[in-house]
Amino acid sequence: MKNLITLLTIVFLTSTSYAQIQSQGHPFEWQVKNAPPIDITFYKTPALDMTSIIAEDEVVDQYKETPYRFGIDREVNYNLFDFGSSTSLKNGDLLWRMGIHCPDATSINLIFGEYNIPEGGVVYIWSADKKEYIGGFTHENNKDFGSLAVGLVHSDKIIIEYREPAERIGQASLVLTTITHGYRPVINKWEEDKGPFGSSGNCNMNVNCADGDPWQDEKRGVALILNGGSAWCTGSLINTTSQDGTPYFLTASHCNGDESNWVFYFNHEYEGCSSSGVAPTNQSISGAVEQATTAPSDAHLVLLSSDVPASYEPYYNGWDKSGVPVSSAVGIHHPAGDVKKLAFDDDPLTITAYSSNTEGDFDHWRIEAWERSTTTEGGSSGSPLFDQNHRIIGQLHGGAANCSNSINDWYGAMHSSWTTLSQFLDPTNSGVSTMDGFGPFDVTYNIDAMAGGVTNASASSCESVAFTPTFKLINNGINALTSATISYSYNGVAQLPIAWTGTLSQNDFELVSLAEMIPNIGSNDITVGIEIIGDENAQNNQSVNVFNGSSVEATGTQQINIEILMDDYGAEVTWELKNPLGTTVLSGGPYTTGTVETINESYDIPSDGDGCYTFTIYDSFGDGLCCGYGIGNYTISDVNGVLVSGGEYAEEETKIFSMTSDATPDDVVMSIKAFLQGPYQANGLMNDVVRSKSSFPLIEPYTALGYTHYNNGGGETINSSVLDVTGNNAIVDWIFVELRDGENPHIILSTQSALLQKDGDIVGTDGVSPIVFQGLTQTQVYLVIRHRNHLAARTLNSYPTSALTIDLSNPSIEFFGIQPIAQLDGRQMLYSGDANRDGTVNTGDKIEYWRLQNGVAYDYFDSSADFDLNGEVNPIDKNDFWRLNNGKSEQLE
Repeated sequence: MKNLITLLTIVFLTSTSYAQIQSQGHPFEWQVKNAPPIDITFYKTPALDMTSIIAEDEVVDQYKETPYRFGIDREVNYNLFDFGSSTSLKNGDLLWRMGIHCPDATSINLIFGEYNIPEGGVVYIWSADKKEYIGGFTHENNKDFGSLAVGLVHSDKIIIEYREPAERIGQASLVLTTITHGYRPVINKWEEDKGPFGSSGNCNMNVNCADGDPWQDEKRGVALILNGGSAWCTGSLINTTSQDGTPYFLTASHCNGDESNWVFYFNHEYEGCSSSGVAPTNQSISGAVEQATTAPSDAHLVLLSSDVPASYEPYYNGWDKSGVPVSSAVGIHHPAGDVKKLAFDDDPLTITAYSSNTEGDFDHWRIEAWERSTTTEGGSSGSPLFDQNHRIIGQLHGGAANCSNSINDWYGAMHSSWTTLSQFLDPTNSGVSTMDGFGPFDVTYNIDAMAGGVTNASASSCESVAFTPTFKLINNGINALTSATISYSYNGVAQLPIAWTGTLSQNDFELVSLAEMIPNIGSNDITVGIEIIGDENAQNNQSVNVFNGSSVEATGTQQINIEILMDDYGAEVTWELKNPLGTTVLSGGPYTTGTVETINESYDIPSDGDGCYTFTIYDSFGDGLCCGYGIGNYTISDVNGVLVSGGEYAEEETKIFSMTSDATPDDVVMSIKAFLQGPYQANGLMNDVVRSKSSFPLIEPYTALGYTHYNNGGGETINSSVLDVTGNNAIVDWIFVELRDGENPHIILSTQSALLQKDGDIVGTDGVSPIVFQGLTQTQVYLVIRHRNHLAARTLNSYPTSALTIDLSNPSIEFFGIQPIAQLDGRQMLYSGDANRDGTVNTGDKIEYWRLQNGVAYDYFDSSADFDLNGEVNPIDKNDFWRLNNGKSEQLE
């Protein structure tokens, strides 16, 4: 995949950064989670006739041409200013609220048939139990067609809130015309496989499985279409001969509807191959306008109502309208509203009429049979079909394929649709037959080798068994890659370099076998670097893989403890523990659904029981303990600490371990370097103005700001003399460091409030020494760095605690998420701009914090919008940091 430009001009951001439906922020009282209920009138919709609804779904769910329906639309006419109630705020603003109650709903989403609000106004939609909200929606969400469709809140009671600025009283128009009463899985999962907008068969392949590696650019153009109560269809951004980023979007004609109320969700996919984790739903665009439709080939072209923001990493897919023979094809789609999937036909395609097997001069590409156990389903309609050259040749019309039947799908052919589409896709009248795709915010290099990591490093093993690591060498450049030097080390010991030769085209890769490795007991690392002549991008030339080797076997009798925190569906969970002979020595489950409980079991390892023990935990529904139905987890520990842990899995998870030695818990000394984007100046230094302010706290500020501490963290204090130090070791600010379990990054082990020096060193309260985490038994940890007005970031990999020295500013260190950290001056650093500490840089930070603090005398706690930490809040904070980062969110899960 090409490297994304992370710094854009202010002018360009101004025109594109508001396309997302959720610019976020927080409702007026959102930070007061336990505040007493407020007096709001709720308008109740009629209960659903589930008997007839289920009967209808049993019929229509079989057909690909019909969308996956998860809700029933209720037509209403609620003017917020007639049906809502208002409260006057101290600054003269009015706070308007009204409630909607859909009995027993699993979700509610809305369409404002009239949406037009002035600058300064902001709308939020939140659940009555204060567990979820979307918004804020501002004047940048105003559309030419006058309506706005908003996404889902997973509750049966929601509140619509509009903050009306005092200087704009009476200027807004907010009329609610459609309420969608959700009745079956949206975020939650009750069927075979999970997707926030629906469920697909378990044969479907996630787009980020290994087979999808060559399709990482093309997937970025594919989006799910939500229309009221249905996960409607799939489609794709499509390129034009002007290559100007015009947001044309191709889908199927039979998906035609009120495009102004469609919501397009981009990058809705799991990070890995397994059906687990979090699939983002915060990258969306509301509304489109029809451009062209052709019935015979079922093509439908729309123009999105907004440009696609750079933060979505959009890719405008290429096309081929020639109709020449196709040797193989790939579909990228959202079956039944599920997360993004792949379908493969590795055989030549034929041209037929729709629903026909007869070849000829017709208007559809026929998929005779899908390979690699893949398929499409309802909701895949409109999804693009790519040829072997990675160009769109058609969009899905329909067919009979599903998980139990791999044959017969038909895609409306691009060559048949071209007469209708040409005026839009070839505005230059070039007459070309093919067009490649492009990413308008991608940087391309002529010569660029990329380190793809070691693909087979053991996640854990119970024996020190030799294996041959395999390194993934990727050509990320335009020119063919023909030679490279691969240098690598095992646990710090250099190995003989490899002089690789071959031929790799752009985006191709080769798996290169390294020397045999015998892993150590405990933590291991494999570091690989590549060198090529003329490399134009050295930042992706190194990868570090950290993994656990064997544990120390115990002597004598010891006890292990098994603790399992259930999710909401304990009846799905069972487990077993087997000894080294394969005999089950302990088991449990199923447990109780509806009651979150903690299970504690223990087992005495006999004196002759040394060796590998196997723990396997099952979930009959296939969604594990975490994280869709509660944050469940499990740990197995002995007297010295945690042996294995987990909880985020699908059908089952197995951990193999042996007892630890008699080592006692250790104090972990951490030497960490990190930078904040706001105060960063140049040459690896930040400004240190804030330490000289009288309001700079001598006790850590994070407790007062609502942060949660672990393992004796919190309450750290400093002597005022620490703030007198000048030079590179001068203190910039307090910073918050968090360690998470190396087996399960959802488990927080310990925290420290520490000090950040001008040169990026994180030190203890004496202002000099490395920080110390007391009493840890884990050998692997993830690092999370937090700051009071910057976005937190978590390392992608776990690291050994034995001798942890890590420079988080080094571009070779990878962080979890998409664009999780800023890149500046060849260094990585936390994004600035989160004044309200809600984890997102959004309009709330500007309107409710910067605007109120701008020009006011500085105070450490009351000047959170001082994004550059220069001791004052001024337009530089807004223009150079908030505006640049607006829409960025921290990604820790």
